[in-house]
Amino acid sequence: MYKGLKYVALTLFVLVGLYTLLGFLILPGVGLRVINQQLANYAQVPARLDRLQLNPYSLQLTLWGLHVGEAEKEQVAFERLYVDLELDSLWTGAAHLAGIELDKSHTEVTFDKQGTLNLTQLFKLPESPPPAEEPAATDPFPVRIDSIKLAAGSLHFQDLRPSEPINFVYDKLDFELNNLSTLPEDNAEMTLTATGPHGGRIDWKGQASLVPISSSGSLKVTDAQMQGFWPYVRDAVPLDLAQGVLNLNTDYKLDLQDTTELVLSNINVKVSPFAIQAPDGRPLVNLANLEISETTVDLAKQTVVVGKIRSQKLETWATREADGELDWQKLFASNPPPA
Repeated sequence: MYKGLKYVALTLFVLVGLYTLLGFLILPGVGLRVINQQLANYAQVPARLDRLQLNPYSLQLTLWGLHVGEAEKEQVAFERLYVDLELDSLWTGAAHLAGIELDKSHTEVTFDKQGTLNLTQLFKLPESPPPAEEPAATDPFPVRIDSIKLAAGSLHFQDLRPSEPINFVYDKLDFELNNLSTLPEDNAEMTLTATGPHGGRIDWKGQASLVPISSSGSLKVTDAQMQGFWPYVRDAVPLDLAQGVLNLNTDYKLDLQDTTELVLSNINVKVSPFAIQAPDGRPLVNLANLEISETTVDLAKQTVVVGKIRSQKLETWATREADGELDWQKLFASNPPPA
């Protein structure tokens, strides 16, 4: 009897030791090698993952140091990605993730002059064969995620298509989402804050559902410099921005179940100060403050309802030319429509 118990204990000890060795040392090494091999096969730019850690007892996986792009010019990167898979996934019939954490991520989003997005050029993916027949609609695999956190992320957006390049930089991006699920009618609570080195802050708060895909909440933009996106306006109308600071807050409701339905309500837009001029430097409009409130935009119905418009210290200049036309008429007539 004693020898039998000793044999069982020794067997369990060996099995636990092998499981520990496999989980802590062998699987992470093999996984890291496979990931880097796949990155080398499919990435169009230098790409690597520095380290992979696995805790086989708590089922916690951590990826360290993803770099996609040239050294010091990574287009996609992060310092740490942490995933915590719960053991109850084995008997509940749904993948249960207690938490996903992403630290110090960085993303470069760039459109070149031809409109090509850089992110679509990072990997060469194999072509999938065309399906023989239309697959029947199925419910998504059940997944429950208690918490998703993005900490100290950064985003650089650049668009070279306008006449003047557009650049947005947000060097402090934090995102948190709780109770995300693919189960029907489950809503997740989310918050996002983003700030940039040249001023401007974005606060986004609301709820999101994956089945169906929908979201509702509020969006707030504080002290955004309009000069950053003005080239889009400048290419449509011949007006140069002298100064402009934008503040905006709105409630929204988005539903993608059948079509794209987006309703913005309680819109409040404030521009202070605001000044535009002609391309030759002539002043056209100066405003100490412009506020548009109680406004609603319905994308599906293609309607805009403006409640109130207030302005302070409006100054505008207009000149009647010798031929009887206003200089504003000639200004807009001289600007060809964008392609």
